[in-house]
Amino acid sequence: MLHTRTSAGPVAARLAITRDDIDQADRLVHDAYVARGLRDAVASAHAARPRGAVVFVARIDGAVGATLSLLRDSPRGLPVDALYRSELAALRARGLRLAEVGALAVDRPWRGAALALMRPLVQLLGIYARDVGSVDELCIAVHPRHAPFYERGFGFARFGAEKAYGAVKGAPAVGLRLDLHRPPVPDALSGVLFQPNEIARIRAALGVDLRRRAAAAGPVVQMLQFGDSRRALERCVPMEVC
Repeated sequence: MLHTRTSAGPVAARLAITRDDIDQADRLVHDAYVARGLRDAVASAHAARPRGAVVFVARIDGAVGATLSLLRDSPRGLPVDALYRSELAALRARGLRLAEVGALAVDRPWRGAALALMRPLVQLLGIYARDVGSVDELCIAVHPRHAPFYERGFGFARFGAEKAYGAVKGAPAVGLRLDLHRPPVPDALSGVLFQPNEIARIRAALGVDLRRRAAAAGPVVQMLQFGDSRRALERCVPMEVC
């Protein structure tokens, strides 16, 4: 768990482990997408979360105020394959291991502190993706007006043209990808979030969360679902990028 102090109050960010973590994250994403016209109000709050997604939550005042998720590639592919199947196939053909970032939402009362809430979640997801999930490239589909933020702040590159995305009721989207083996962008958000001392702190927090998850799931279930992720974190080489 990562503890951060913000103008909105103390924030505790972690892997979503409990049923309450997951339920609050699903409800937050559902409500945020409905408010933006990207999902029907009658849709289930749980239906849109892909099976196997690793969920991260940031709690403020005891409630989940922000969330995002990581989905590692599988034989079923990724949600973004619906838009960019051929482009992702080319990356897979090069032997790259992919994962998709999605289900990002911030609760309405905390929108003014959105960056402060998302900061520890981005840190946790980035270190988890590379050091636990052995991911080479992160992919994301975003609204075109948000793409420059990801490009300037983190070094994402566009890999697909603008298209209408059926999963969010036909809203426009562009595909972005991030090479996790490249250094962070100098003087940008990625350079701030992934300094060496921050990486050590994030790894330590993830180690605690992974032990909690293993205890909650049981050792056999942990191995079947996630592999030996604790050892993966212990074995990882010094983080170069996120």
